[in-house]
Amino acid sequence: MISTLAGAEVPWTATTSASHSSSASSSSDSDSASLSEPVVEYDSEHGFELPRTGEGYTTRKGKDYRAKSTWYLKTFWQRTWSERVLGLLYRPEMESQYFITNVERGPIPTGNLVEDNAFIFSSGMAPILLQTAAYWAYPEFKWPLWFAGGVYSAFFAVFAATLVYRFNRDVLLYGVFDEKNFGRDRLADTGVFTVLRGISATIVFRTGLSFFMGYNPAENPLGSFSLSYPLRLVAFIVTYDYFFYAYHRSCHQFDSLWAIHQLHHTTKHPTILHAILADGFQEIIEIVLVPSFTCMLIPMSFAELWLTLIYMFAVEVGGHTGVRLHQSHPVLWFLKYVNMELCLEDHDLHHRNGKSGLCYGKQSRVWDQLFGTVGDRIETAGM
Repeated sequence: MISTLAGAEVPWTATTSASHSSSASSSSDSDSASLSEPVVEYDSEHGFELPRTGEGYTTRKGKDYRAKSTWYLKTFWQRTWSERVLGLLYRPEMESQYFITNVERGPIPTGNLVEDNAFIFSSGMAPILLQTAAYWAYPEFKWPLWFAGGVYSAFFAVFAATLVYRFNRDVLLYGVFDEKNFGRDRLADTGVFTVLRGISATIVFRTGLSFFMGYNPAENPLGSFSLSYPLRLVAFIVTYDYFFYAYHRSCHQFDSLWAIHQLHHTTKHPTILHAILADGFQEIIEIVLVPSFTCMLIPMSFAELWLTLIYMFAVEVGGHTGVRLHQSHPVLWFLKYVNMELCLEDHDLHHRNGKSGLCYGKQSRVWDQLFGTVGDRIETAGM
């Protein structure tokens, strides 16, 4: 059942109809009562708001000029094929277009590095162990490129979908950064196809890069790991982050390069789907060129590179969720002792800064610290 409410404080997390009525009766006492709040559709059956979007609505920071986002409100048969696919990943109740006034969440929790590493490592190792077991059981059958590519791509797609689920869960549990001032941006109607194209490109090229850089059907993937891998893993991520930092900072400082990056910055409060919202040239640079340059300096076997890219992908996605959680890099967590570790708030603040930038690193703050482009944290300052 959908009911329409005006000027009421609607909790961002799931509530009952009774709690919603209580918040509505107390809205006059809120510091937001002086604002002209939009009419909000409230789904009393599922317990979340379905706000209308577009010019003319008000947030704590003034008028809301964000692009129209209504695709997720359509029925399955009203949607385009792109909208139907994204609808499998989209959770409207995890986002609020407007600020939150009646939820006090307390201190920001700290993420569990052991749990994060267990999930990422097991997900990355799953296809490697499967191929190793298959080689042991059927030694005469070596996986050709086309077969191995299909298997690893499928595992990557499952990993990505599970990652989305986990971050969606965390958003509902912990809330989002800056939620007292501004809600998360919903994916605009005009960005649906672009994001779906980006998801497809990510699966194909992230998987394909590992194969291109060194897949050998005769090689047992598990046996290709060497004792030096942990050190090369750290070196690879930090080196990659330098190339990404140089490219990313250049995009913000030169208008000619900003043209290929500005689509990604059409959101100041991104969600997990916005991580893939990018211009085609940006996708090529970030998914293919930057990691390829890194591979030339830090050699890795096929299996080592695959696991490394799995780790890096998880960090990149997390930076666009806005989850109100102090979560450090699962590999480079030790950089916190020299104030160079990356946490979820860093990239969230980068988007809020727009073209002015700061926090250009994607995997660490090593190069931001060295070149003086670190931005001050707000909600996780001192953690």
